[in-house]
Amino acid sequence: MGWFAQRQAFESNAQVVVFGHTHMPISGLDTTLVQYVNSGFECPAIPDMLPRGEQVISFVLLDLDTQPFTARVLRAAKIGDAIEILPCAAPTTPIVRPPFADFSTYVLIDNPGTDSMRLVGAQANHGYWVVPPPEEIPARGQAMLWLQDYPGARGSEGSCSYTSSSLGHQVFTFSCPLSPLSANTASGGSSFRTKSGTGSWLPPGRVAKSGHPFYVEFTA
Repeated sequence: MGWFAQRQAFESNAQVVVFGHTHMPISGLDTTLVQYVNSGFECPAIPDMLPRGEQVISFVLLDLDTQPFTARVLRAAKIGDAIEILPCAAPTTPIVRPPFADFSTYVLIDNPGTDSMRLVGAQANHGYWVVPPPEEIPARGQAMLWLQDYPGARGSEGSCSYTSSSLGHQVFTFSCPLSPLSANTASGGSSFRTKSGTGSWLPPGRVAKSGHPFYVEFTA
């Protein structure tokens, strides 16, 4: 479900995705640019509930007053004669389940211009577009791209280009190779920053050369 949740977030350009049908509370993704939470089971049968069973009454609390938005998985518990709201020990979930690994490249493109950037072309040299470059990035807007690797020994590598009156022609390239002998790459825009895996964002212009998956945020 994590894969589908992340795809939904990228396609919708959303900060948070909430699912609930699977009845398993989830507190997030192992590594991602977005938040995914699953509310779990809001009405388990009494024999299935703790302490005899494994189910709890769980739900999601969204805080839309913060930036970025936050989402927490909570649970209702009967303590004495009262019902208390407690944190729910919900696990995270991976995008790609072991023993496989995620060598995707995740790309953000920020348009600081005064008019829309229009897609000129896109190339997936290695891998495939789960969420391809959109035809248009609005002024002051952002696009979210996901290039995922195929099974094999290549990893992901691609590029896209945009044009606008205020910013001209822009070419963005990026790669997350599977081979430890090859480094992650990124180029394009007026500036960019990168990170890999669960690491932190590096200073502008520096490439996180090792680790996967690979994340790039471009400013056109």
